Amino acid sequence: MIGISTCWWNGKLHKGEDLFKELLAIPVDGIELEYRIPEPFFNEIKDRLKKETTIISIHNFFPFPEEFMGKKRPSGDLIPLSCPDSYEREIAVKLTKRTIEIASDLEARFVILHLGYVEMDIEKKDFYKSLMERDDTESYIKRLLKEKEEKRQRYMDSVLLSIDALNREAIKRKVFLGIENRYYLHEIPDFEELGIILKEFEGGNVGYWHDVGHAIVQENAKIIPQDILLKSYADNILGSHIHDVRGFNDHLPPGRGKVDFGRIARLLKEGIPKVLEVESHFSIDDIISSLDVLKESGIR
Repeated sequence: MIGISTCWWNGKLHKGEDLFKELLAIPVDGIELEYRIPEPFFNEIKDRLKKETTIISIHNFFPFPEEFMGKKRPSGDLIPLSCPDSYEREIAVKLTKRTIEIASDLEARFVILHLGYVEMDIEKKDFYKSLMERDDTESYIKRLLKEKEEKRQRYMDSVLLSIDALNREAIKRKVFLGIENRYYLHEIPDFEELGIILKEFEGGNVGYWHDVGHAIVQENAKIIPQDILLKSYADNILGSHIHDVRGFNDHLPPGRGKVDFGRIARLLKEGIPKVLEVESHFSIDDIISSLDVLKESGIR
């Protein structure tokens, strides 16, 4: 099953009709609803979504809450589920439960979660650019990973509390929670943290959502090879975000970067949904061409 994330329509959608018209032209099996869709627009299209499309997955926090419009930017970390402040964390849990409820109503099987991050004194915006300009890149990464490990417990405690509440809601709603691997080193989960989470909620409705682009970026930075993630957690993979990468620039249409999608196809578990997650400035022809690349690589 191949789907496409609505992140590709970011900034393009002014009327619901625009979405449904373009969906007819793109040969995919369904869509992932993403956090940049504002609540008023979702309310306009939600009845048609259920009748005219297949919703594969929904990316938390969805829809972007009306009360935050003009105050915050849409984000999968709108309020981090790792937040040590219990009041803030409870708001994040409440909003995520709403996403789970919407997923259930739209008959989407999966809700994708960002889990937050460990607060660290690092340059986040240009992290990889500055990393590659260093002479001690490898030793610097080791120091950062050690620092993260030393600081992470209070954030992981919050993450586990959050997931515990969300897992119970997901079981009730018959929805699965996909924990996404992240782009930056300070974000949760890293390889070890993912193992802790999956073990803690073994038997529940919590699994791993493998983001190919994020994994390749961390591989390019020599943080962790993608193969280790795919092989270690193969049985836990619920689905995957698919996009190409050039250096540390991700969310490119497959065929525009250097990812070996044939290798990815051989390592991903058969039958799981794959969702194309591409930036909005690419054309519909770029999207259709990228789907051909995936098909030729064996990703279906």
